Amino acid sequence: MRIGMRGFFVVIPAGVLLAWASAQAQAPAPPPSDGAPIDAKTLVEQTCVGCHDLSVVTATNRTPKEWSEVVDRMSDYGLTATGDQLAEIKAYLAKSLAKAPS
Repeated sequence: MRIGMRGFFVVIPAGVLLAWASAQAQAPAPPPSDGAPIDAKTLVEQTCVGCHDLSVVTATNRTPKEWSEVVDRMSDYGLTATGDQLAEIKAYLAKSLAKAPS
């Protein structure tokens, strides 16, 4: 089957759009839970690696306020966690990976 230039400029962008939409629709899986409580460090490890390498998190020191904003932004991007889990994640990051406020 031969497509002309006009078809080429329709098919390629449509394919790119479809691939992008598919990637956006795939939300990361929630952290596994068998009902047992998960410590905050494990919760951060399991939750953050759903989208990126953990070194992205551990390489950055932020103020507690900045960590809270980052977690809220990740939640907007599709981070799957309960409200209590988000609070635990924020508290852990603020305590363990925080820089002093300036």
